[in-house]
Amino acid sequence: MLNHKENKPDRRNIKITVSFQKRLLLIVFLFFFLACVLLWFLLTGASVKRAQQSLQRGIDDIQLDIDQASILSVAKQTTAAIFGNDSPDLPTNEELTLYAENNDIEEINYIDENGIITRSNFTQYIGFDMRNAGEQSAGFDAQMRQLKQSGVMEYVQESGSISYDSSVQRKYAGVWLEKGGYVQIGYDAAAFQQELDELVLNVSKNHHIGAGGGFIIVNPSMQIISAPKEFRHLIGIDMSGYLEEPLDETTQEKLITGEIDGTSCYCMYGICEGYYIITFIPEREVHSPRTITTTIMALILLTTMITLFYFIYRLIQKSIVDNIRSVNRSLQEINNGKLDTKIEVHDNQEFDTLSTNINQTVATLNRYIDEAKKRLDNELSYAKLIQNSSIPSVYPPFPGRDEIDICGGMTTANEVGGDFYDYFFISETTLCFLIADVSGKGIPAAMFMMRARSALKSCAQRGMEPAEVFSIVNDALCENNEANMFVTVWMGWLNTSTGEIRYINAGHNPPLVKKGHAGYEYISERSGAILAGIEGKKFKEHTLVLDPGDSLLLYTDGITEACDPAQEEYGEDRLREHLCSLPGSMDSESICAAVKQDAARFAGRAPQFDDMTVLSLKFKGGIQ
Repeated sequence: MLNHKENKPDRRNIKITVSFQKRLLLIVFLFFFLACVLLWFLLTGASVKRAQQSLQRGIDDIQLDIDQASILSVAKQTTAAIFGNDSPDLPTNEELTLYAENNDIEEINYIDENGIITRSNFTQYIGFDMRNAGEQSAGFDAQMRQLKQSGVMEYVQESGSISYDSSVQRKYAGVWLEKGGYVQIGYDAAAFQQELDELVLNVSKNHHIGAGGGFIIVNPSMQIISAPKEFRHLIGIDMSGYLEEPLDETTQEKLITGEIDGTSCYCMYGICEGYYIITFIPEREVHSPRTITTTIMALILLTTMITLFYFIYRLIQKSIVDNIRSVNRSLQEINNGKLDTKIEVHDNQEFDTLSTNINQTVATLNRYIDEAKKRLDNELSYAKLIQNSSIPSVYPPFPGRDEIDICGGMTTANEVGGDFYDYFFISETTLCFLIADVSGKGIPAAMFMMRARSALKSCAQRGMEPAEVFSIVNDALCENNEANMFVTVWMGWLNTSTGEIRYINAGHNPPLVKKGHAGYEYISERSGAILAGIEGKKFKEHTLVLDPGDSLLLYTDGITEACDPAQEEYGEDRLREHLCSLPGSMDSESICAAVKQDAARFAGRAPQFDDMTVLSLKFKGGIQ
């Protein structure tokens, strides 16, 4: 009996140790395998991303050479030669005519700040109004002025028929003068095309991407007309059979694969003046650093894991394992919420002290949790009250303003949320209204929401242009944004006299608009960048005109992404169909309530994971 009792712990010790050893070994090598796979995919993605950037830069360089090398250079030279002197006087029409003849230029015009041609080698053009002319002239003048606001002082326009005479085809370039106005240089389209053809035939000879990549120029018939000197034998071959995907709008500037001269390559292409600019780089060159780096890191990781496994195994003993397991079982119950659990491990002084300390800690933790919960409940109640008071809640919000009917509503997922909406007049006839969704939920989102709302409203009330408001607010939110939070915003400026809405969509869901007796439809243009994403980002303004009786609905993704217990989303189609089913006589407050109620009805007992916010605007007619 004595020997049996003495041998029993030994057998039990060996069994536990061996079991632990096997499991630890399995975990170590499983982690090693997953780490290697993850490293492989991360490096593959990084390699492909770098290759894509290199190929895109190559396309940009070639496009710049092809599209701007000739005519823009002539425009700059001409501007410097005859408009660049210090004299405030402009050259005469005769001087422009002489310079154009001597330098083989079809057309030289000077356009003043009002868009009027005041100097030209074609005297019949004097007094021509660029802004109110045909599509070519008006488009050129508008682009020049828009680029100047961005700090760009030059522009090259695509070939086309001139506004003065539709039978004449020309290509234009323009350069702004420091003294005011800008110079427009015109080339005969056919002559420019001939120069372009000569440039294209030689543009890719000495250009390379990496060690084995380069550029291929393909004409509209898909025949290779220019290639690096190592691939000159490909000239004249049909390129379409070399690529895995066709060259069309769906693959333009998209990374595709192909086989160039028997080598698998990554390829990208762009289109310039009718030519296909194809950049390529061998796949083996792209992935070579990945393979080397993965191999080295795998060896280091394997050596480290084997060493750790050895020392951990040597340090683990039966008494420690058993007692740790006993403590862990009790701790697991505590972690599962059973805070009345007691740890009773007293085999030795160390574990007795550990058990006593843990039990005391849990008791103290229980007390702190109770106190913190009460304090948090109070603070959240105040936070919710503050947040609710910061958004419009009175309906109708503008008594006496019968030309509009506007209302918003929000149901937060937590006590406080990151959605918000607002509407306010900045002049007698201009109503600003917006809806936004901050990334994340809870208190951090609510704090960022207050910051974004305050900035948007402050800038709008100062009378800034929509694009300026968004640029300033975006830069302000990017500052000290260590949490990398962002906000999507749809904001409009409604002229209550005309029904015109100037708006900007910064990454938000597309609104729905109801025109006349038709049903609601989504506004389909592409949304812009989010706020607090990239500092210095520019935002594009759009325009929408509402007639009397038209309606607009804004919402956040908490509506369309609401899920039922089967994890099916409410969706945009269901939202549109529900809106179309509502009576046209419903006011904005009822529409907001109906939308939220339908989304909640669809979700049923499924928990609400995101804030649900809507804003409805009905335009009844301008002030007379």
